[in-house]
Amino acid sequence: MLLISMQTLLHEAIHANLFATVIKLNNGTVPADTGFEALYENYRGKKGWQHEFMADHYTGLMQEALKDVHQNLDDQNFIDDRNSIAEPYWDWDKFYESLSYFGLHRTTKGSEYYNNNQLDISKYSSDTEAGSTKASNCN
Repeated sequence: MLLISMQTLLHEAIHANLFATVIKLNNGTVPADTGFEALYENYRGKKGWQHEFMADHYTGLMQEALKDVHQNLDDQNFIDDRNSIAEPYWDWDKFYESLSYFGLHRTTKGSEYYNNNQLDISKYSSDTEAGSTKASNCN
């Protein structure tokens, strides 16, 4: 599994958790139509409230989760390569932070983060896509 795929899974799991919370707060009432099209239209009409909430409350959790799981993703070459860089080029905390904002660039906090960290985002996203996209050798 790839790190970017893991970030996407975390992002989507948070959406699912927020949806479940909305149902719970609605006294357990599930929307009348639970088909994909109806649910999609329902959330599309709300214009990103989940992303705003995610950017405000979940990026720290995502950073920690990505950091914890990365060691288990058969990505050791990528990790070793980044750790061997002699200059203070690679900052793992900034790396995981930038990954936590993938998909949140249109939010208020995400837009602020992207505007203030353009070099880091460019460095870490391109490096991740180039170096951490090797499929594991599953037999």
